[in-house]
Amino acid sequence: MAIAMGHVVVATAALGTGIVLVVAGTRSGAELETLYTPIGVAVCGVALVFGAVAVNVVRSTPHHPHRAAGLSRALGLLEVLAGLVCAVSAAVAVASYPQFTPWRSPALLPALVLVALGVTAVIQSSRVRRQE
Repeated sequence: MAIAMGHVVVATAALGTGIVLVVAGTRSGAELETLYTPIGVAVCGVALVFGAVAVNVVRSTPHHPHRAAGLSRALGLLEVLAGLVCAVSAAVAVASYPQFTPWRSPALLPALVLVALGVTAVIQSSRVRRQE
């Protein structure tokens, strides 16, 4: 159940990020308004779909654990993918620093959290699948 709630938290964070992008793009004087708004709308759409599936996992975990495990595995793989993208962005940011200080990158913590949650979800879902 904790992993399923973690999926919901990730969806909420992604939706918040999308809303911030939309608001930043619609402000007067925004430098990249033509770029922020469509990306923010796309992020919001993906976050809403991800959130709907995450809520479905939370609701079906007690009643249909095998179905919830399959959905949780899919969400976990998406989280691992997103975490790897964040890790690459953190590596690019760290490469531009004069000294090797990866803890200064704001993308490092989300990358670690996403990869950890995703890997845990995949491992947990494979255990549920094996119990058949």
